[in-house]
Order: sequence, then C-alpha cells, then structure tokens
Amino acid sequence: MRRGARGWARSCGSPPTQEHASPPRIAKLAGEALAWLDGNVDDRVTIDATVMATAALHGPNLYTGDFDDMNRFAAFFRAVKLFGLRP
Repeated sequence: MRRGARGWARSCGSPPTQEHASPPRIAKLAGEALAWLDGNVDDRVTIDATVMATAALHGPNLYTGDFDDMNRFAAFFRAVKLFGLRP
C-alpha cells in the first residue's frame, strides 16, 4: 500500500489550515487515492476521491449518504471516519 492520508496527516502535526487544504493539495491526494484504487475510474469515483481527500485535510469526520462508495477509499484514507446517513 502506498503512503496515504494518514501518513500525510501525521507529518502535518497541526490542524489543517487554508494552505494545507489548498485545491492543488486536495487534487494531488485524490489522484494518489485513485492510483491506489487501481481499478475502473469514472467521474463519480473521481468525485468520491476528491471528497475523501478534502475530509482527510479538513477534519476526520465525513457524513455521507453514499457510505459504500466512500468506503472503497477507507483503507487509503485511514484518518477519515465515515458515518453513513439514512434517508
């Protein structure tokens, strides 16, 4: 497994700031997650990776109605805690 958000978050040592969560950093981390997934990637999977990368950089909790879709990235974004919402 490649270095993931958990390793990046540990190296930060401080709460995320605007600089830590800049669009280029989010895009880079999402791209790393997509490469780690090593499967079919479409627009929905790319959006899910971007949402997970944003959560990894902004805070540990992600509340989602698409738990199964986001959960595919759980092993990469270990610092993100997923919470499923029911309709």
